[in-house]
Amino acid sequence: MDTFKKVKNIITNVLTYFGIAVLVAGGVMMMCGIRPYITMSGSMEPDIQTGSVCFVNTHASFYDVQKGDVIAFQTASGALVTHRVIGVEENGMVLVTKGDNNDVEDGPTTTVENFRGETLFSIPYVGYVLVAVQQ
Repeated sequence: MDTFKKVKNIITNVLTYFGIAVLVAGGVMMMCGIRPYITMSGSMEPDIQTGSVCFVNTHASFYDVQKGDVIAFQTASGALVTHRVIGVEENGMVLVTKGDNNDVEDGPTTTVENFRGETLFSIPYVGYVLVAVQQ
């Protein structure tokens, strides 16, 4: 029975320290302007899998975005979209985007007003877990 308690304590400690590390890392990222967003469509596959959590640098400058960058922008309906920039128009004032897995471009959808940031990286499938926990 004593061995069981030791193993239980070790597992509890590991999970506790892991949870604290995740909270601290999340806090630091938030202070640096890095926000997580869940991607629940396949428009960016295979680069960003459905159910991924994308980390977006909200401090990124709209004016530094270049063709090929993956950005987050808000649509007129309020949805947040993560797509690749395929063109820069009107002297850098409008970005044309398209999902890597989409046949049709979004058109000139992104301006400084609805730009939310540049996507830094994503973690596949974690979004499914977060959605399940929220429900």
